[in-house]
Amino acid sequence: MYLGKMSNEMSKHESEVRWVKTQNQHITVKFFGEITEDMKDRIIERLKEISGRLRPIRASLGEISGFPRKESARVIIVTLERGIHEMKRMYEILETEMEKIGLRREEREFLPHITLGRRKSPRPIRSTLDVMKMEFELKRLTLYKSTLRQDGPIYDPIFCINLDERGVSHAQG
Repeated sequence: MYLGKMSNEMSKHESEVRWVKTQNQHITVKFFGEITEDMKDRIIERLKEISGRLRPIRASLGEISGFPRKESARVIIVTLERGIHEMKRMYEILETEMEKIGLRREEREFLPHITLGRRKSPRPIRSTLDVMKMEFELKRLTLYKSTLRQDGPIYDPIFCINLDERGVSHAQG
């Protein structure tokens, strides 16, 4: 809700941005792209195997930024202030395990963030909104299938791991 209101406020200062619907805002840990049905099954098996090593993460919002950078942003994001090291640990576990089944490692550095909007051509972020340093807990890791549509992507959950402090996970398929 908060990030949706923030996007709405930012839209008054930012032009030509396709804003992410509030229900679609998330932190991407690993993007797989186009995969086969067989690869999807192999990914799910790896996720089941490593789920006990993953814990919930206490996080907080950071600041408004952009990709490739704030001064020339095609993607407008909110970074994390707290939980970055834990997210990077989760990311490294996933990268290592997915490499074992033949998926390539990401070449870019991992920066945990929530995407607020995208634009076709890069330009500076004009909005000067301060982000409330809201804290939240990341308690679920979900594998989504995304379908791109004219009015924005549709995210369908395929597999989910609910994390708890003891390293016990409850998987849903």
